[in-house]
Amino acid sequence: MKIDNRQTIIKARKIRLFLTIGFAIAIILVFLLDIFKKPVFGIPNYGYIVILAGIYLLINIYILQLKLNYIYYCDEGTMLILRYFSLRMYSRERNSIEIPKKEFKHFELIESFFGHRKEIILFRKTAKGIAKYPPVSITSLNKTEKKQIIDSLSNFSQKI
Repeated sequence: MKIDNRQTIIKARKIRLFLTIGFAIAIILVFLLDIFKKPVFGIPNYGYIVILAGIYLLINIYILQLKLNYIYYCDEGTMLILRYFSLRMYSRERNSIEIPKKEFKHFELIESFFGHRKEIILFRKTAKGIAKYPPVSITSLNKTEKKQIIDSLSNFSQKI
């Protein structure tokens, strides 16, 4: 089974682009429209700009906290392959976890950020014991893809 969430990532990037353009247009309109030349509801035009910028900032902080990743998962052959990279603006590091199925021990599913962010942690048997990989956010996957990955990893997990 292969899972590739490329289309979801393209959609998420388009949403962020349109969100940025929308807020920029809204701020420009606050400057240009005559209705905002005088205080509206006792708030001057720069107050609306601060409010819009605050809303934009909160939305972006929320998106950053989700830790959205591009994810490629494949369990065909003798290896479990999980490739991922973050969608954060300045994070361009690409990661790959490749575990032989015989060495895969188990995984943990962690929910954080009030249940909005889901991460998996993979464990592998080594000669020195059990190795723990860093958490990988699977928040960007849809429900079906999340279930498929969890079911696949459950099938290959060894009893603890």
